[in-house]
Amino acid sequence: MSDRLQELLRQRALLSEHAAWLEREIALEQGTESQAAATPVESPSMPAEAPAENAESPAPPPPAAGVSPSPGPLTPLADAGAQTPDAILPEFPPEPKDIRKNVTRGCLLYFVTAFVLLGLGVVAIYWVYSHH
Repeated sequence: MSDRLQELLRQRALLSEHAAWLEREIALEQGTESQAAATPVESPSMPAEAPAENAESPAPPPPAAGVSPSPGPLTPLADAGAQTPDAILPEFPPEPKDIRKNVTRGCLLYFVTAFVLLGLGVVAIYWVYSHH
């Protein structure tokens, strides 16, 4: 399996996990947690249908013009079943030759900048003392 295909499959799995989390959060806000748990999560390739409105809870009023609705309460990643950054980090090791190239460019850029500033300083001092 190619690296690109693996990455695409991983991204699809992450999207489906995120969609399931969104469905759970929506169900919690609507008070229909048992209904959401019984509903299967569609794959990202299939269009998701809007959840049926609960007859007991009316739909929220539309937001006023120019006012964005406030987001719901934030839940920590651990509560949502997501991986922690420390667990994901080993999956994405840095590429050493790219880092080495960037460090080399940065060092050369700093050296040239410092050399130019030193030269400008010497010229400025010479100009100040030669015109007095």
